[in-house]
Amino acid sequence: MKIAFLSLSMLFLFICAGFSAGKAEIQLHLEEKTFLNPGGPEVIATMAGDISFEEKMLFYSMYKKEDAAIGFVLNFLIPGLGIGNYVIGDTSGGTITLVGSILSWAVYAVGLNMIYSTGYTGLLIGYAGIGGVCFFSIRGLVSPFTYVDHYNKQLKKALMMGNLSLDDGFHMDLFSISF
Repeated sequence: MKIAFLSLSMLFLFICAGFSAGKAEIQLHLEEKTFLNPGGPEVIATMAGDISFEEKMLFYSMYKKEDAAIGFVLNFLIPGLGIGNYVIGDTSGGTITLVGSILSWAVYAVGLNMIYSTGYTGLLIGYAGIGGVCFFSIRGLVSPFTYVDHYNKQLKKALMMGNLSLDDGFHMDLFSISF
């Protein structure tokens, strides 16, 4: 009920402010991030065909993600919990990192417990757990960048912006030499 009221009131405001109903509907879809769902970009693209390139650029600049570095730093400072993913809006990536880390620590604990009774087998299980912890910690460092890249590509696809080379991700050069 609250969402329906909010949607109708935003639609009314956009119409009064000079936005067409199509632009308001595009904005509602972008706010709900339906372009990340399967088939979502195509739904928005059918509506985006009626707006100008400048308006598409305005929508893109309003909704693009630029904060992958924040997710990286948080996942670096607190490894294995996926907190940085949650902060940038990647709940599935954060959940995968968190659950994977917890399970890996559990495998490690089981391996440590089994060392005294089985010896070599417990040691291998413990190493497998540590490998999982390392894997999910590294995954947590990489996933904010992949999420932001995927998010911005889907946003461009939804707005029918093609293969424009807009600076929408994190780029780092090892050597920046200019003459």
